Amino acid sequence: MSPQHLILTGMPGAGKTCVGRSLARILGREFVDLDLEIDRLGGRSPAEILREDGEDVFRRLETNTLERVLGREAPLVVALGGGTIVTAAARERLRPELVVFLEVDLSDLVARVTPSGSARRPLLGADPRASMAELLAAREPWYRETATISVAAGAHPDAVALGVLEALAAIDVGAGAPQYHWAPTTRGEEADVPGGDN
Repeated sequence: MSPQHLILTGMPGAGKTCVGRSLARILGREFVDLDLEIDRLGGRSPAEILREDGEDVFRRLETNTLERVLGREAPLVVALGGGTIVTAAARERLRPELVVFLEVDLSDLVARVTPSGSARRPLLGADPRASMAELLAAREPWYRETATISVAAGAHPDAVALGVLEALAAIDVGAGAPQYHWAPTTRGEEADVPGGDN
């Protein structure tokens, strides 16, 4: 496994934290959830900062926290917030790292974050499906721009974690590496599916 940090991106509800914990356990690495790190360092949750200070303030703080986390010497597994990639400085900072885009269908994303989860996700508003569709349309190009690989993340987190490792093992993850897409087969097995534009 590369000594680079392993970064998970994707929409709210994609499973970044659960898959990240599974990957960290498998790899014997420390796991960092960026949202929890923001809370730990500043004493306020992302939801509180967004509500009290607005998104611009939160994104600056988020990017600064990302820089601090990725400055650690030991390779980590890091779960980003769903919107971390909207900031150009954050996307630039991710370029040297192994970045995994966890892809989940819109209907599954909405089911995962509602109804009880919606209160903890202030950017989704009163109509989570419409808000999620709008966020996905805006963010997906950035997810793909920053991703080393994309992985279908509709399965159990442990299965998705194994898919991440399988996909990374199948490619040259050095400079100029092609992007790669992994998805389970219809039989529930793990399969390698190279994706030209994923």
